[in-house]
Amino acid sequence: MDQSHQLHDLRKLGFVLEGARRFYDPKRDYNKAMDADPVTAPNTGVPSELTTLFNTKVVWVLTRPRRARRILNEVTMGNASTSSEKFPVAEIVGSSAPYSDFSNAGHADANYTWPVRDNYLFEVVRQVGDLESEASAQAKVNLSADTQKAAAHILDNDANRFAFRGVANRRIYGLLNDPGLNPAIPPLPATAGGGGTVTRWADKTTAQIYNDIRALYAQLIDQLGGNDDVDADGVETRIILAMSANSYATLSAATDFNISVLKMMKDFFKSVEIVTAPEYSTDAGELVQMIIPELDGQTTGEIGVSEKFHGFPIVRGLSSYAQKFRAGTFGTVIYRPVAIAAMLGV
Repeated sequence: MDQSHQLHDLRKLGFVLEGARRFYDPKRDYNKAMDADPVTAPNTGVPSELTTLFNTKVVWVLTRPRRARRILNEVTMGNASTSSEKFPVAEIVGSSAPYSDFSNAGHADANYTWPVRDNYLFEVVRQVGDLESEASAQAKVNLSADTQKAAAHILDNDANRFAFRGVANRRIYGLLNDPGLNPAIPPLPATAGGGGTVTRWADKTTAQIYNDIRALYAQLIDQLGGNDDVDADGVETRIILAMSANSYATLSAATDFNISVLKMMKDFFKSVEIVTAPEYSTDAGELVQMIIPELDGQTTGEIGVSEKFHGFPIVRGLSSYAQKFRAGTFGTVIYRPVAIAAMLGV
């Protein structure tokens, strides 16, 4: 009788033999050619999981760098209950007049304006189930600690984004879009080696790129009305040059005499610091900002935070727990927009 029918009949009776192909026959000599017609399904030995090494080292996915704090300092302004911030901007007004014993001419005064910035609170919640936590522990993964770390990184990523771009529909602006900033200037047109005109740094020579940086510096000093600290050897004022990594890569290209744009810059700008951030690769082209972070004791701008990281109590559920985290930002508060010059399209 066909043994497949017998197996089928057994299944009807409730006996399910997964992988079985026939019954054991006591009349057969199973010492001969057992590998030719085995009773069970062919296999490779042991399950692959038993020969697999599960590494307990957790590898985190690389996220975008957060560089706003390297450009401007971060300061605490108010607290979570603060709705907005006003800060006075004073300007000297008045003029002198020719002296006379009987004259009251001449006038000296100060004019104040009060720019306003809103406080924006943002949050994130982590939720961990008891069973998933126990299952993760079997794999030597600390799910509770990792979700807490994830919450901190999410808030920090958003804080960096707000520092560059502000918050839409709020009186919160960033380093790249503050309404008080002067319009960005274009790079100088230059003649390419094979003819034609180029503007992008990737297509320019070392000298042509350096001329763009000089033009950006001239724009900055023009905005400041000539206020800068220079001597016979170059610019002493501390300057931050912020750009994308793509733009920075072009500065390292050297001439046949091993002179790069970086070397030429550092010979002229005595205290220049270059900071790269992906936010400077914009839809309109590569952006470069030249910033004097402090002039005459006055800070150019600051990243305002009302709360850096606020962890609320853990709330216990029936078979899980949750925790909320909060942070607050005023964006980037720029006190002196004239101390920031930009070039777009490099």
